Amino acid sequence: NAGGFQKSLGTGFVISEDGLIVTNYHVVKNDPNNVAIETKNGQQYRASLINFDEEVDIAVLQVPDIKNVKPVPFGDSSILRTGEFAIS
Repeated sequence: NAGGFQKSLGTGFVISEDGLIVTNYHVVKNDPNNVAIETKNGQQYRASLINFDEEVDIAVLQVPDIKNVKPVPFGDSSILRTGEFAIS
């Protein structure tokens, strides 16, 4: 319980350069007011829960202090053709 955080493991992905991160709600639901993230290079940041949907198990976090992050690229569903592989 270092730093006052309850340990919970999960994954997420950056969706904007200003630090919006999408993760699963079950990862943060036990203590949504005390969330931290750790990047793949070991940097740790405080995060705020912006919004969530418990039914579909999704949460959006804001990490205001994170810098130099590259958001995941989103595809353009309007160019898909019937039968093409897609993940949503």
